[in-house]
Amino acid sequence: MEDSYKDFCKHFNSRIPSLGFVKLVQKLGPDYDPIQPSSMVLYVNDENIFRHLIDCGYLQILNFLMINTRIENDCIDVYKSEVGDKEVDLVSSILVNGHKESSISLDVNNKKIIVTAMDSYIDLVISVFSEFHNEVISTANEFRKYFELHQKYGAGFFLNANASTAFSYFVQMWVFNSYDFPQTENTGIIVT
Repeated sequence: MEDSYKDFCKHFNSRIPSLGFVKLVQKLGPDYDPIQPSSMVLYVNDENIFRHLIDCGYLQILNFLMINTRIENDCIDVYKSEVGDKEVDLVSSILVNGHKESSISLDVNNKKIIVTAMDSYIDLVISVFSEFHNEVISTANEFRKYFELHQKYGAGFFLNANASTAFSYFVQMWVFNSYDFPQTENTGIIVT
């Protein structure tokens, strides 16, 4: 995938909450199997947006994020402040390998994307995937209105990069591109 996707992974990974590390370490013991399968369900409440996301490669982005989930070097001290070095190494291994036995499936009738992976992996990433998914759905819902106007009237739109974070900006650009809005390069500023 594009370099921008790889850059986005750093922002995505930095949002993995340290509380997830603590809760996972507390669960570890003889009664817990960290590699048992578990699922997270990403629901889409609108049929048109659900179809659009499936058609424009959303499942591939989810898979790309799963493959590239890891502890970023810039964030490792945050996690080490919550759990020990040995536990951070364990969690790091789970994040890097948790996707290997994973699958992404669809429940088309109920507009659900179902991600199945190791229980310990799901525990660690569910909040950041949920945050990402909710932002994609919200942005797609907003941009769909613009796309419908574009189709009906041929109106052009300027995507004002007014996102609060690089995380949000990536989502906005991805959704903008997914609707095939025409893009023009800004060749300069005209001052009158």
